Amino acid sequence: MAESSSEPSTNITEDVPAVALSIGSRNKLSRNLNYAQSLGNNWKALADELEFEYVDICNMERESDPTGELICAWSGKEDATISALIRALQEIQRYDVLTAVKDSFEKDARRWKEKRVQVPDVSPGTLEEGELYDAFICYTEKDYPFVMQMMEKLEQSRSPSEPPLKLCVDFRDILPGESWANVSVNLIDKRCKRMIIVLSPDFEGTPQCDFQTKFALSLPPGSQTRRIVPIKYRQCNVPQILAHLTVIDFTRKELRLWFWERLAQTLRLK
Repeated sequence: MAESSSEPSTNITEDVPAVALSIGSRNKLSRNLNYAQSLGNNWKALADELEFEYVDICNMERESDPTGELICAWSGKEDATISALIRALQEIQRYDVLTAVKDSFEKDARRWKEKRVQVPDVSPGTLEEGELYDAFICYTEKDYPFVMQMMEKLEQSRSPSEPPLKLCVDFRDILPGESWANVSVNLIDKRCKRMIIVLSPDFEGTPQCDFQTKFALSLPPGSQTRRIVPIKYRQCNVPQILAHLTVIDFTRKELRLWFWERLAQTLRLK
């Protein structure tokens, strides 16, 4: 498409992934794209431009924020970048949206370049070649002490017949290199048998946890990584997208005597 005077230019490089988009940027997209347009170039046109299937678009339409669902689902794709999203918005001629999000997109890109955690692979020595982690740990920084306790309890050999479990924890098993989003996708889908989600009041407000959880839930039903294990570490409401799963409740002190054994058994199930 020839460049129009109404198309705002940006200084965003091609390497900034879509997962770098802040909540504010996503909300701006939703406010501008969720509703019908006379030209038909709302979120559905964007979904089509981003190569989603008709059945996917129908499923998104059932959500209260279809644009938000679209951006979240698309962000897990390997080629999902902010620059690609800008081009898609240009293709559906939503220059008004580009103008509305230009400043926040550029701010998100700057923040990503300053604070990104680049992680291409697991650290050497934690796994033998071809081995899988027993679980990927999805958690917020405020719940770091609980993750440390989990590592201490589960990564010890209880008996010769029960070897220690192998957990995938970002601060230990992920090395600098590529974007955290790309590596999270690869680890959850290819390298981990299960995914433990540590639930607390801070969980739903953490974009990284939201991305990892929704990606795991989007995997095909037959995928081994659909075996999600939610743990309520601190008192909170269970997110609606996890309401269909059994939650292991760490907040109930009367059950803690069996908590770690029950969790270990869950992770060892074939």
